Amino acid sequence: MVESAFVNSVNSKLDRYFFFAFLSFWILYHIAFFIYAIQIRKEEQLKLFFSSDEIEQEVNLLRPSLHFDYTKRLRSGLFALSFF
Repeated sequence: MVESAFVNSVNSKLDRYFFFAFLSFWILYHIAFFIYAIQIRKEEQLKLFFSSDEIEQEVNLLRPSLHFDYTKRLRSGLFALSFF
C-alpha cells in the first residue's frame, strides 16, 4: 500500500534516469566479467603446458615447505607441555 503511493509520487524522469543508470551498470558489469573470464581461461590453458619444473615452482609459491628444528629433540607447544 505504501509502495503504491510512493511509486505514484516519484518523478518519471528520475525513474527513467535511474533505470538507464542501473541498466548501463549491469551491462558494463557483465562485459567486465566476460573479459575477466577470457583472461582466466587463457591462464588456465597455459597451465596445461607447464613443465615439471614450472609446476614445482608454482606449487612452492602456493605452499611453502615445512622446516623442522630437531636440534633439541623436544616437542614444543602447549599440547606437548600438558603431558609433562
